[in-house]
Amino acid sequence: GCPSKKILYSHPIKTPAALKTAFSNHVGIFVVDNWMELEKFRGKPTANITILFRMGFSSSESKYDLSKKFGIPKKAQLMEMAEEAAQMGFKDFGITFHTGSQNMDPESFRRALAVSFDLIRDLQHAGLTVSTLDMGGGFPSEDYLSHGSIASFTKVFEPEIKTLRDHGIRVLAEPGRFLVSSSMELHCS
Repeated sequence: GCPSKKILYSHPIKTPAALKTAFSNHVGIFVVDNWMELEKFRGKPTANITILFRMGFSSSESKYDLSKKFGIPKKAQLMEMAEEAAQMGFKDFGITFHTGSQNMDPESFRRALAVSFDLIRDLQHAGLTVSTLDMGGGFPSEDYLSHGSIASFTKVFEPEIKTLRDHGIRVLAEPGRFLVSSSMELHCS
């Protein structure tokens, strides 16, 4: 029942078959982590797609640092990729990040949001339309929260979210593990 325009395809390596299915179903938002992934969109119908460039951020407080798996390592590379994407026909852009899985440090989210806002402004100054920021995942499950509730955890970075929204940026988040981790446990010998 979800409109396909709202589906976010964020896998870091997209297969040709999966991309073909996504295009035929009019998926509306795609994440790109590197030049090879951007190149997969060449010659495709890109004008009605929002493309998010994933920046690499790490946090020493994450159970699993994913900065080596996800993200563009340098701002200059992201800016070059955005310029190329505009030449490929993309009209709408955004930024996303992932600070690591089970991230216990709300300050790392705050820093990533602030850096992302600066990147959004740089993209806008380059003449690009930027509509979206996706905070990615990494929110800790209730069992791992060291700062009390999720409300007290997110309070640390609420001002950055407000700033983004005040500037007309749609803010998304992917709190998967936070929502479902209590549904099961895995025990291994």
